[in-house]
Amino acid sequence: MAAPALAADHEKAPIAPVPKGSSHSGAIAHRVKDGENWWSLAKLYNFSDAWSIIKYNFQTSDPREINWYLREYVGCNVKTPDGKNWRFSSSAWPGIIYVPPDHPVAPPICRFDKVWLGAGIRVAKQLFASGNGTFKMYLYNLESIFSSGDYVDLACVEAEFASAGVGMEAGVERCAVAAVGFGSAIGFCGHNQTNLHWGGAVGLQSLGGSALKEFFRVAKDGARGDQNTYRKAFLGAFGSASIPINGAKRIYFRGDNVGMADFSVSVQKLTVKAAGPTKIRRSEMFGLSK
Repeated sequence: MAAPALAADHEKAPIAPVPKGSSHSGAIAHRVKDGENWWSLAKLYNFSDAWSIIKYNFQTSDPREINWYLREYVGCNVKTPDGKNWRFSSSAWPGIIYVPPDHPVAPPICRFDKVWLGAGIRVAKQLFASGNGTFKMYLYNLESIFSSGDYVDLACVEAEFASAGVGMEAGVERCAVAAVGFGSAIGFCGHNQTNLHWGGAVGLQSLGGSALKEFFRVAKDGARGDQNTYRKAFLGAFGSASIPINGAKRIYFRGDNVGMADFSVSVQKLTVKAAGPTKIRRSEMFGLSK
């Protein structure tokens, strides 16, 4: 038995519904489950967008008619939190969405599930030959930014470093930070690396502040699920910096030298002491507002 219909503003029966049980020769019968949506389905089957799957099943782009089909044909019985749409769930019966057998394959898109971007505060003290310091970083996972969810994954990372070289470095410095090769926030724990440090830069030579802010604006307000849009903004933010997206574990950063007296050239050993995962609303990333 179908669930009760949504309000008339959000659901209506088509004038001429697609016959129930219509043949979808050669199509993939996908059984929907909790946590899935149209855009995750498109991503799973390498479609550039979800509408081709929707229209293949229901021959409409009217959201109200789509809701009717989801309830009557797919058997969806779980509403979205705002009560305006039906969502996929494991309890839907029969719960089948048909994936077209032939479709243009979208160009492969680089995955960013092991790429993190954010900011940090570095406190350093080096006089002449040796020194030490701490580094706190707040990093967003890019794959979670590219998803259609309302929350993104945030890693809060605490590290220490020891320096050996020549010159002087002292103060507190804000840094733009990128990290690659870390599959989760917990994966940062215990990581260590050696950097050649000179005047505030460690490997990340061109990460403009305005472009970085633009990236996060696009990530929050842009068309969710459109990875090409995000990728373009991401590459723009990094400018000419050479970051191997699929490389081994590595943390890159560049400071703005505000509040930091830095006249040093040194070798620094960075060791992550703690890392904790959390989630934050997309609208709250870096305090940006619409």
